[in-house]
Amino acid sequence: LGHAYFATRDERYAQTFDREMVSWIAQCPPANHVANDPGSSWRTIEAGIRMGSSWPFAFAAFRQSPSISNTDLLLFVSSFLDHARYLRANNTRLNFLTMEMSGLYAVGALFPEFKDAADWRSFAVTTLTRESHRQFLPDGAQAELSTEYQNVALSHFLQIPQIASWTGHVSELPPGYTMPLKKGYEF
Repeated sequence: LGHAYFATRDERYAQTFDREMVSWIAQCPPANHVANDPGSSWRTIEAGIRMGSSWPFAFAAFRQSPSISNTDLLLFVSSFLDHARYLRANNTRLNFLTMEMSGLYAVGALFPEFKDAADWRSFAVTTLTRESHRQFLPDGAQAELSTEYQNVALSHFLQIPQIASWTGHVSELPPGYTMPLKKGYEF
């Protein structure tokens, strides 16, 4: 819907998005525990993916639309906050963790107004810096030994410097943040 709206500015796409987003938020309140059961709308991997890619894009696409009320925009932003709090409190491991942390970082970078935004960014960077040494074996293979997971992990590790660059937070990244990933790409 966001891509179609960007291309056409047809308000029907914004109206449809608004209905779907409001409905999703009403039907899927934040989980108060790690909800990594199949089919859960609050699996940490999906929460991370939403925050790291699709929801920021949708927010950018629709926030200026006259079809989205200020009340619904605030509801949308409030859900970003719910997601960040959930991701900060509930971390898993391996490729799930890379998506959780890139999503958490994205919310902290895109919404620096949130009281905990700097903590979220720092926690995500610290966690993935440590993980880059754990997840990639000496030969560069990702610990789950799957070509797909290798690429997923690498892309989510690198999503943080991309977002940092776009949002002016590069100075927060430790020197050499991407160096452990070199072997992963060589592999």
